[in-house]
Amino acid sequence: MLELRGITKSYGGRRVLDDVGFDVAPGRLTGFVGGNGAGKTTTMRIALGVLAADGGRVALDGAELTSEDRRRFGYMPEERGLYP
Repeated sequence: MLELRGITKSYGGRRVLDDVGFDVAPGRLTGFVGGNGAGKTTTMRIALGVLAADGGRVALDGAELTSEDRRRFGYMPEERGLYP
C-alpha cells in the first residue's frame, strides 16, 4: 500500500501542504479532487519524488520509497501526459 503521512511543504514563508495523508491500496486506481491551489499537484510531485517534502513520510508497504518503487506507479494530471 502506498502511504502518505503528515506531508508538509512550504514555499518561502507560506505553508501549502499541512499534514496531508492518505493511503492507496494495491491494484486500485485512486483519485482525489480539490479546487485550484489546494495542493493536489504538489502532493503528487512529492509522492513521485519530483519534489521533496519539508516533513512527513511517503512509504510503500511500510518502507520508505526508493526510485525503483516509484517506477511501479504513475500520475495522470488533468493535462495529457504521464509522469514516469
